[in-house]
Amino acid sequence: MPAAKARKTGSGARPTAITKLSETPSRGKRNWLIYGPSGCGKTVLAGTAPNALFCTVETAGTESAKAFGSTADDMPIPTKVDLDEAFEYFRYGTGCKDYEWVILDSLSEIEETFWAHLQGDRMSQKIQEYGTVGTMIKREVERWNRLPINVIYTAQTMTLTKEDDEGDEYEYTIPSLGTRNGVVSQRIAAKTTLNGLMEVRVRKNEDNEREEQRRLYLRGTRGFLAKDRHLLAERRGYLIDPSIGAMAEKADANSRGVGGSKKKTTTKENP
Repeated sequence: MPAAKARKTGSGARPTAITKLSETPSRGKRNWLIYGPSGCGKTVLAGTAPNALFCTVETAGTESAKAFGSTADDMPIPTKVDLDEAFEYFRYGTGCKDYEWVILDSLSEIEETFWAHLQGDRMSQKIQEYGTVGTMIKREVERWNRLPINVIYTAQTMTLTKEDDEGDEYEYTIPSLGTRNGVVSQRIAAKTTLNGLMEVRVRKNEDNEREEQRRLYLRGTRGFLAKDRHLLAERRGYLIDPSIGAMAEKADANSRGVGGSKKKTTTKENP
């Protein structure tokens, strides 16, 4: 039987959509995932974003940001219906004009509202629902990412046990999303332009007094997941006591290359 001839679908001319990356304007939109254990400062960091709206599952979740002087607004989203209402405000209303940043605090707790939505009055979870909830949280991130606004996601941590090429086991820290195999977490992390692990380090200052230092690790290692597409921590791999405004300013400057802003920021990269 003779092979079918390939159908001609076009003229073969060079598509006009092809451009040089160096000549393509940056979208300037940020989709950032900050994760870490409770009390490490995720919400405080998110609260430094200028002109921001917190969408929070826990009504007391933003108390720490408030205590540190955050000027953000707050919208409770204790149920999936409330979350959908918040999204519609940004998708169809004036949300993207009213605010520069929206903060979903946190994805781990939003995932719990999805479980509650599916279960209703049931106390037990069905095995087939794990895949459904994983899909729901991935789609939630995707739809917020499509909006013309900067988005910050926060999440708790979980630890996987992995095995290297020699068969030795080691621990790997990732955002706490989806099932314990980590597939959902890593797929969601791939949909963001920055993934940072937040930790608190206790150091002694020049007066030999103990002081807390918050570090945002942006360079992935054998021990944890991280990503820094904006080259914010190119030298050390982490930022010290960062702020969202300074991080965004540096990201903007880096996107402009050597012609970017030379203005100093308060974000410190070195200890």
